Amino acid sequence: MAPAHVLRGQLGADALLVSALSRRSLRTSPRDQGRADDRSRVAGGAVTGRGRLQAAADHIPLPAETITGVLTAALVQQVRPLRLPAWARPIGSVLARSGLLVALAAWRERGPGSLEEPAALVTGGLHGLSRNPIYLGFTTAHLGLAGVTRNGWMLATCPVSAALVHRWVLKEERWLHERFGGEYDDAYRARVRRYL
Repeated sequence: MAPAHVLRGQLGADALLVSALSRRSLRTSPRDQGRADDRSRVAGGAVTGRGRLQAAADHIPLPAETITGVLTAALVQQVRPLRLPAWARPIGSVLARSGLLVALAAWRERGPGSLEEPAALVTGGLHGLSRNPIYLGFTTAHLGLAGVTRNGWMLATCPVSAALVHRWVLKEERWLHERFGGEYDDAYRARVRRYL
């Protein structure tokens, strides 16, 4: 078991990572977006490196459920290791990279604007194959990260995180129905599967 000061340091670093990466999970509004832009500037109007990183984190749709599962597994692995076999590493690498590529490509397909208040329904590209390619990509990356790190706990948290993401997806579907009506229900939902 790691010494207490190492665990405290790890917890502090993980808390900062969750804070920085899970801004999307708070479902930022356009009003909050202005605040993020303000945080990225210093007195002279120059954009700082930290400000750019913060602004990027505010725009990347990382599901808090996935981040929580990954970080929880990493912490538990420090206390009670559960190693996956060595052959899981190359498989995990392919899954992690594929998942991140899918999530990034789907996010870029959406174009500029708010993920929470889209101006138009995106139905082409990866969104024509799955209604939730970003969530699907991050769940695949979570599974792959379990293999890359050979962390059995991360493998165990993946279905829990996926179930929590699914609950959010159901809420989003109700909201998309209210916002886009028949365009979402008839032209998109009836034609494209929720995940695969």
